[in-house]
Amino acid sequence: MNPVCIISLLAMCLIIAFPIHCVRADNPENTAESYYLKARAAYEQDNVDKAADLMKKALKLDPDNCEYHWVRGDLQGARAQKASIFTKIGKAKSCKKHWERAFELCPDSIKYLEGLMYFNLQAPGIAGGDKDEAERLLQEIYARDSTRGYLALADFAIKDKDYEKAKGIYDRLLAAGRDTLDVLRRLGNMYNYHLKEYSKARPYYLRVLEVEPEDCEIVYQAGRTAILSGESTREAIEHMRHYLNHPVEKNLPSHASAYWRMGMAYEQLNNFDSAYTCYEACLKLEPDYKEAKKAMEDLKKQANK
Repeated sequence: MNPVCIISLLAMCLIIAFPIHCVRADNPENTAESYYLKARAAYEQDNVDKAADLMKKALKLDPDNCEYHWVRGDLQGARAQKASIFTKIGKAKSCKKHWERAFELCPDSIKYLEGLMYFNLQAPGIAGGDKDEAERLLQEIYARDSTRGYLALADFAIKDKDYEKAKGIYDRLLAAGRDTLDVLRRLGNMYNYHLKEYSKARPYYLRVLEVEPEDCEIVYQAGRTAILSGESTREAIEHMRHYLNHPVEKNLPSHASAYWRMGMAYEQLNNFDSAYTCYEACLKLEPDYKEAKKAMEDLKKQANK
């Protein structure tokens, strides 16, 4: 799972009424749907501010569209991650406001329900987070879908750093054959990101790849954990090559990162020429990639000894 954005955000977004009759109905560029589609395209290109402005226009024309509120809230959360400390909280509250409205309009959506639960669980109280509200929403999720409820309960355990409890929940779900791939991803992520136990994370990623070999996020993480654990370094190189053969997807590591990781793997194999070539490829894509710069400098120092 790709986790829900952890938001710390400021500046309340005020949606001002805009009568539909003020827009030329004969212009297809001025429809709510056209603004929504343009916003999605801008978001894919990481132009979050432009996407947020377009979604604001879509909501003026269609203020009771639950998905528009959801996307607008998501964008406010994304803007908050790049905002100054003085504007974070308002954007967080704006995110929550739009997500609450989305759920109010479409109360049968478990996606909106989960989004609100994770917001309340992860956001600080000053930004609108509320652990008690998160627990209430968790119970509602469980009543609707017990598997999603157990997954949310595992997330609560991870939030509290009770990793044994989370592992127990995941193991029970795997034994029951429920949402297997999602559970395997979550187990890999728990060991990878939270516990830094890379050798334990990797087998879960490999099990996902047995079913979905083109899952680029998991391909990268399988390679990364192999490198960081010092295990199966040659396989790690193949994972990174595989990753480099696919276009970079939104919110996934860049190709420059893959070249840097592959250079690390070659260093582990004492193939310093290939490592240097990988670092050069990384810096060609991202000239300011500081880790690759340092790695190249270290290789030069070793060569001059």
